[in-house]
Amino acid sequence: MTDLSSIQAATADQQLEALALLFADLPESARFQQASNAWQTLRHHPNSGALLVALDGDQVVAAVYGQLMQGGAAVIFPPRLRQDGKLAVSDEERLAISLLDQLEAELQRRDVSLLQANLPVAASEDARLLRQAGFEHQITLSYLAIERTEISPSKPICDLEFQPFQETEIGRFEAVVEATYANTFDCPELNGARRVADVVDGYRHTGVNAPDGWFFVRKGADDVGCLVLADHPALDEWELVYVGLVPTARGRGWGEQATRFACWQAFLAGRGGVVLGVDERNDPAIAIYSRVGFQVRDRRRVLLKILRNGDS
Repeated sequence: MTDLSSIQAATADQQLEALALLFADLPESARFQQASNAWQTLRHHPNSGALLVALDGDQVVAAVYGQLMQGGAAVIFPPRLRQDGKLAVSDEERLAISLLDQLEAELQRRDVSLLQANLPVAASEDARLLRQAGFEHQITLSYLAIERTEISPSKPICDLEFQPFQETEIGRFEAVVEATYANTFDCPELNGARRVADVVDGYRHTGVNAPDGWFFVRKGADDVGCLVLADHPALDEWELVYVGLVPTARGRGWGEQATRFACWQAFLAGRGGVVLGVDERNDPAIAIYSRVGFQVRDRRRVLLKILRNGDS
């Protein structure tokens, strides 16, 4: 019988079995790809994540995984238990919660400040379990996309200047990013959850060639916002990682101008389209993306647990 003392870090010999269990709900081809990718990452970069297992004797009967991201965050893959009927439902839940608790403790030791689980919208049981484990904030994200054929090849008419970022100006860039968070409708729960420097570091490790696609958004002599783009060559897409305006610059049509400029940059680079994620509560941003021509590609339920405030 599995007990809570049987939870441990997966050994090298247990990792692939544990990951196959963790992704067992996926279609076969996707299951193999996800497990293989995670296994290869852990093999070559052991500190890139924490994979815990529960054992019944020598058999892996449950697993949970936290993948470390840049900037003090980790993506959580909810626990999966082998369905062999040996555990009562109440014991399964207790084991799953214990796996999450021990994973959290391990990730805290690795200086993680934010846990994030990205679930299908219909994954209500996973969401319930995560809430029991202290994931307090729930956000529904829409993932939007625009195809190259819908992007105008002409430079968009614009009142703004887009000044490329230089590494010597990282302090200035972080200050602009922080200023754009004021009164935001996009994931306001995250304000203060991480240091701005950590957030920007996360941007740096999104896609490739970052920060070549970073811009100060300027009006006259003033920084009024920022634009962060990332290239995903394997997907033939650019990602609009972040576009933000300071409060005094909103409501003037500049958000739409910045979005059209981002799409034009992707067109010039020869990419097949642009993707982005947006909080479904952010009505002004969704209206902008709709006017530009973005369409919904997917929706996800995101649960968050803040382990410590970003200024601590």
